[in-house]
Amino acid sequence: MSTLQETKPLSRADHDAGMREYRIAGERLAARIGNRGPIRLTGDGQLHPDILAAYWEHGYYIFEGVIDQDEVEALRVHPGSYGFLT
Repeated sequence: MSTLQETKPLSRADHDAGMREYRIAGERLAARIGNRGPIRLTGDGQLHPDILAAYWEHGYYIFEGVIDQDEVEALRVHPGSYGFLT
């Protein structure tokens, strides 16, 4: 006897509604843990120790403001023109 039940396919809207709270909680956590921000350097040009500490604590650091909106749009329009997306 099988205990599997047939389910209807999940629509995009249903999936989005189900993920809403998860996404909101993730955004709150991301804002709180301090592993994102602009590139900051020390006086001798090294990556700031706070950024390195956040990276080693969380496994990643999100640099904000590194690529301006014009560059983002150019990458969307011509993704292969920068050599690393071909």
